[in-house]
Order: sequence, then structure tokens, then C-alpha cells
Amino acid sequence: MMENQTADTGGTDIRLKLFIAGDEPNSRIARKNLADICETDLQGRCRLEVIDIFTDVEAAMRHDILLTPTLLVMGCDPPGCVIGNLSDRRKLRGALGLEEETS
Repeated sequence: MMENQTADTGGTDIRLKLFIAGDEPNSRIARKNLADICETDLQGRCRLEVIDIFTDVEAAMRHDILLTPTLLVMGCDPPGCVIGNLSDRRKLRGALGLEEETS
């Protein structure tokens, strides 16, 4: 997905904004990890916007983004924020309001 591109993946209430820094390694990893969880756990029930701060610094400033990658989760209660490459699936699932799987 290109920067500042929005993908409507089902029109549900979960809205995600992923702030990245170009094609940096952690940004690539975050995009992949988020795509994986959107496909497996959300199964298309979200709206994702990827914002590259190199091309849209004003968006980062409007949302008080100081570090990338940062994922903002809106449309759930409470709204969430995850900073980093989103490799901690438990933390990501918690921010998305998904129930933890039991072993």
C-alpha cells in the first residue's frame, strides 16, 4: 500500500491509521504485521490508512506522532495506540479490542 492511501476493507467501525517513515525496515515490518492481523483476525472488518510522514508531516503533527511506526486505532472503546513494528501480536490484539485466544 502506498503512503497516504486508504483501503476500505469492509466498512466496519475499526479505523486504523499507520504512520510510517518511508521504506525503513521497521516501517516495512509494521506494514506486514498489520496486514497479517487484518487478514487473519479482523478478516476485512477494518479501514486502514497508511501515512508516510516523509510525504505528509502535517498529518503526523495533527495526530501528535513523534515516533514511527505508530498505529492509531479509532472506532473502538477505548481508542488505542501502538508504537513500534507491531510484532507483539498480543499487544496489537489488545489495542484492536480483540479477545485473547486461550491455550
